[in-house]
Amino acid sequence: MSAEQTTPSVILSAKRLVKQFKSGADVVNAVNNVSFDVLQGETLAIVGESGCGKSTLGRMLLNLHAPTSGDVIYQGESLTGLSSQKMRSLRKELQMIFQDPFASLNPRMTVFKTLAEPLKIHQKLKGQALDDAVYELLELVGLARTHANSYPQEFSGGQRQRIAIARALASEPTLIVGDEPVSALDVSVQAQVINLMNELKAKFGLTLVLISHDLSVIEHMADRVIVMYLGQIVEMGTTEEVFNHPRHPYTQALLSSIPHPVPGSNQLKTLQGEIPNPKQLPEGCYFRSRCQYAGLRCGQEHPQVAKVAASESLSSHQVACFQHKQVPEFIPVQLDELESDDYQTRRRLYQLYS
Repeated sequence: MSAEQTTPSVILSAKRLVKQFKSGADVVNAVNNVSFDVLQGETLAIVGESGCGKSTLGRMLLNLHAPTSGDVIYQGESLTGLSSQKMRSLRKELQMIFQDPFASLNPRMTVFKTLAEPLKIHQKLKGQALDDAVYELLELVGLARTHANSYPQEFSGGQRQRIAIARALASEPTLIVGDEPVSALDVSVQAQVINLMNELKAKFGLTLVLISHDLSVIEHMADRVIVMYLGQIVEMGTTEEVFNHPRHPYTQALLSSIPHPVPGSNQLKTLQGEIPNPKQLPEGCYFRSRCQYAGLRCGQEHPQVAKVAASESLSSHQVACFQHKQVPEFIPVQLDELESDDYQTRRRLYQLYS
């Protein structure tokens, strides 16, 4: 790295986050000892199967769920234990876009009132300045001024998510968490909303944490990727590192699940074995019951996230696997050769609407 280059600053840090939920007499371990940094201006994706803890983690980052233990540090300040008044003042900087645009908007409020509310609270606007700000937000997300007096139920799913994005932008945030923000939308509408988010991120210098199970969305948007399994991080690195050189067997299985008709490319890796009960997590590696490479150590110790290659000081690629050197190299799918599968369709639509 040259003297002129600077390392992006850390805007938010998760420190040994744990979240447990009571389930009758049992305890569900939703997030297990998770630590990572979010860099200023990046898009960081958190990916994993349903139930892996990624949405719970996203809510903890914004202090919408209090951690059972651990801490979240935002611009040098701990969010854990903040008074409601202090947290309220930080809400303008930390916003969330929820998965379901049909449920996240108040059906009794017009679009104007929905957008005016955060402008009044956080920007202290009123009168003509308030009107102008609402109309500007609508235009930013590709909606007309005439939509201001309509109700959410009068809009399509894609339009509702645009309204939700406008509402998140109203407080002039620095960081937005998007929890599956396009999964409820049609593919072509997904493409438009994803590219809108990319444009707005660049325009306003936002930092984005994107929670998704959709690998095509992540490949299109993210700078870095975190892969979660049963509440823990199993791999993280740049999008190129994780997609093209995954070292954890679970990540490879996840990537191989992308349907493709290319001869000689990776076949679907079917995971054998039982998924551990999150109420009774086993000793050692949580993935070992489904891993063909598991060794004796995997049942005795819990692997910690560590650099794939200790000699590569500039690499961000990390994996939680004792056996990662024994895992065969993953051959990425030649995406340009794909013509008919859903994954390539999504990629082309995202490019079309860029």
